[in-house]
Amino acid sequence: MNNRNFHVLIVAGGTGSRTDANLPKQYLNIAGKPLLRHTIDVFTSLSNKLPAMRSIRVVINPSHVDMYE
Repeated sequence: MNNRNFHVLIVAGGTGSRTDANLPKQYLNIAGKPLLRHTIDVFTSLSNKLPAMRSIRVVINPSHVDMYE
């Protein structure tokens, strides 16, 4: 097994132009939290099982900073 370190990059910069929602889909609530939060949570929950994972970074549209925070 290869034990090289790696970093997770979650690309969430879309504008949601193909949905009829008033928010980009990564910020839409599903089961009480934004879809993007679900994605981040999957990787954070795996951190103990993936010791080579060094970081999780999220790439967002600069105009979405308020929604992301």
